[in-house]
Amino acid sequence: METALFRQEMLTARRSDWLGAISLATPLSRQLLTFAALVFVLAFIALLTLCSYARRERVAGVLVATTADGQLLARFVVPARAMGFVSPGDTLLLRFHAFPYQKFGLHAGTVTAVDDSAMSANTLAELGMAPVRGAFFRVDVTIKDGVIRSQGKSLPLRGGMTAETDLKLDSRLLIEWLFEPLYGLRQRSKGNSHD
Repeated sequence: METALFRQEMLTARRSDWLGAISLATPLSRQLLTFAALVFVLAFIALLTLCSYARRERVAGVLVATTADGQLLARFVVPARAMGFVSPGDTLLLRFHAFPYQKFGLHAGTVTAVDDSAMSANTLAELGMAPVRGAFFRVDVTIKDGVIRSQGKSLPLRGGMTAETDLKLDSRLLIEWLFEPLYGLRQRSKGNSHD
């Protein structure tokens, strides 16, 4: 009888081998999907905490004269909405229309003077600006190097050449930008609770 029992167990074991077995192992694709989701979340968090958003104002100017020490002076017309972000000593990166920045690069200049009051409409007209709405201020920038170097040549900058620069108005991390509305609501609710 014992042999019959043993033989019956052997047949049952063979039959289950033929039919297959249930495996509880996690498939590789599921592991890869979990890993990819984790990498995506970490990359998104890094993007929000490391990258920043900068708001800029592009302003136009013209090269007007050479200073007493031989440096070239550029005069920019800055709208009132951007004046809070300009002060003497600031470094600006200039682009000259005669020398495209894509080929010749950006050139450094230092803010030397900022008008305390807005320019009149007559002054704007003298600078060749069409009638515009709003207040504008004059900002003088001394250019550190009055020449453009290209292919072994020194090309001089001259009075009357036009230039432009970008003034940085605001810079925030992306996470600050994302949560700004919530922060504003919290500030308003604090203000209302004290009333």
